[in-house]
Amino acid sequence: MNQTGLSRRTLLAASGAWLTALAASRARSASVDDVGAQGPDAAAATPAAGSATLAADAAGELSLGGDLRVRRLGFGAMRVTGDGIWGAPDDPTEARLVLKRAVALGVDFIDTADAYGPGTSEELIAAALHPYPPGLVIATKGGITRPSRDEWTADGHPQHLREACEASLRRLKLERIDLYQLHTIDPAVPMEDSVGELVRLQQQGQGGVAGYREGLAVFENGGAGGTVVMNLSESHDQYLR
Repeated sequence: MNQTGLSRRTLLAASGAWLTALAASRARSASVDDVGAQGPDAAAATPAAGSATLAADAAGELSLGGDLRVRRLGFGAMRVTGDGIWGAPDDPTEARLVLKRAVALGVDFIDTADAYGPGTSEELIAAALHPYPPGLVIATKGGITRPSRDEWTADGHPQHLREACEASLRRLKLERIDLYQLHTIDPAVPMEDSVGELVRLQQQGQGGVAGYREGLAVFENGGAGGTVVMNLSESHDQYLR
């Protein structure tokens, strides 16, 4: 936080909250007014004329690494899960409607993590949006386990990261994750071991740009050609989220 304005994280959080509220409001409206024989999820997929992409388009674009460009206003899918980011939401239909409406409003970047649920957020994204529209980038994260509702435990071991990535691919119904992120640094594992596994996943085609969730510096993996977007975090969140 600087002395003259909001921090980047605060600004992004406020933008994400605004888009979530907007999408949920319009999704609820669509579900009441438009749902018919096509089923409860159909209405949110088609936005009202003239209002479809203004929200996300107005934010401009950014590059996530290489040629991967997305709109600056994305959608964070942590809160589509149940209370405490644990288990299924009270109304899975509404959660799917919110995800559909976000895309209908022009969002082409959705960020989630295997720890959200755990697994629930990724499953809802696939249920709502698969087969995915062209150009939609889904980013997810590995490196945190949830032994219980109130526990967020770092696990940056290479074997865990590989298994986590493979499980995310299955839940999201993807062959390749465009942005796969290390959710947090595990103090018990050398950083180069965790990052090295992300690079290997990338080179093997399972992950596109690899990254650490709170940063934006770039590593070039020498002659191997892997690009890893890294984090330069000021501090870790209290619950590693």
